[in-house]
Amino acid sequence: MRVITLAGSPRFPSRSSSLLEYAREKLNGLDVEVYHWNLQNFAPEDLLYARFDSPALKTFTEQLQQADGLIVATPVYKAAYSGALKTLLDLLPERALQGKVVLPLATGGTVAHLLAVDYALKPVLSALKAQEILHGVFADDSQVIDYHHRPQFTPNLQTRLDTALETFWQALHRRDVQVPDLLSLRESSPEALRIGYQKGSIGMVLAKSHQLLEKRYPESKISWVEFPAGPQMLEALNVGSIDLGSTGDIPPIFAQAAGADLVYVGVEPPKPKAEVILVAENSPIKTVADLKGHKVAFQKGSSSHNLLLRALRQAGLKFTDIQPTYLTPADARAAFQQ
Repeated sequence: MRVITLAGSPRFPSRSSSLLEYAREKLNGLDVEVYHWNLQNFAPEDLLYARFDSPALKTFTEQLQQADGLIVATPVYKAAYSGALKTLLDLLPERALQGKVVLPLATGGTVAHLLAVDYALKPVLSALKAQEILHGVFADDSQVIDYHHRPQFTPNLQTRLDTALETFWQALHRRDVQVPDLLSLRESSPEALRIGYQKGSIGMVLAKSHQLLEKRYPESKISWVEFPAGPQMLEALNVGSIDLGSTGDIPPIFAQAAGADLVYVGVEPPKPKAEVILVAENSPIKTVADLKGHKVAFQKGSSSHNLLLRALRQAGLKFTDIQPTYLTPADARAAFQQ
C-alpha cells in the first residue's frame, strides 16, 4: 500500500508540515509505503510559468498515479489555502486523484480559518476526481507546540490526528478490497459461480454484501458458501464443490504440498500486523516464551499456524515445547472464552 504526503507550505519546516511528519511516522508503523513531497521539491519558475514538462512534476505525477492515497497539508492565509499549493494542483492531470483516498490537513492562526478546507481546498480535490475526501483536521497555531524539532501537539490535536489517520487507514482498506481481479475473471458471464468465503475475509464479505459480482454478472447464478477457515475452503475447491475462494497465503501452500491443483487469479497486499497471539486479560503469560507447556489453539495449516511457528522460533522454543490444539476459529473462540 502506497501513500503520498504533500506539504503545501512555502516554508519548511512549518506547522502544517509537522502534521505530515506525524502522519508518516504512524503510517510507517502500519507498513505503509510513504513518499513525501513538499513545495521545495519543485523549481519556483516551473510552478510560476506552468511548465508541465518539469522533471519534478513528471515524477510526482507518476508516483501519485501509483499511490492509493494522498495526505495534503497546507497553511491557511486570509481564509484560503496556500497559493503555491494551488499552483501545483493546477498543473496536475484532470483525473490525477481518481480512485484515491485523500486526507486534508490544515493549520491557521485561529479557528476563524476552520472552514477554509471545506470551502476552498476540497472542491479542487474533488475536481481532480478523488474517490473519497475525508473530513480532515484543522489545527490553530496554539495547538502545534513544536515543529522545528520532533512534532509536538496538544493532547486534543494529537487525538484528532490519530482518529483521522485511523479513518484514512480504514478508507485505504475499503479501496483495497474492491476485488478488481475477481470482476475481471471472464469477459463473458459465467452460467454459475460458487464462491467460498470466510467471515474474516473483509474483501469477500464486502463483495458479498454489496453484491459486486451479482451486479457484474446479472445473468449468472452467484452463490456464496461460508467456511470456518482456509483449509476447509481449499478442500472444497479441490473436490469441485466451489469455483473460487479467498484465503490467507499459507493454506494454499499446505494444500499444494498435499497435491491440490490450484490456480491463483488475484492477490491482496500482505497485512502482517493483522494477526496476533491472544491470551486472557489476567493471564500470567506475558511473552511468547511463556507459552512453554501451555495449550495453544489454532487452525492447522492456516496463516495462524505459520505465525505461531515463526513466533516460537524467534522466542527460542520448539513446537514440541507447547501443547498444540487444532481448532477452527469458531471453536477456538468458544474454548478461549471458557
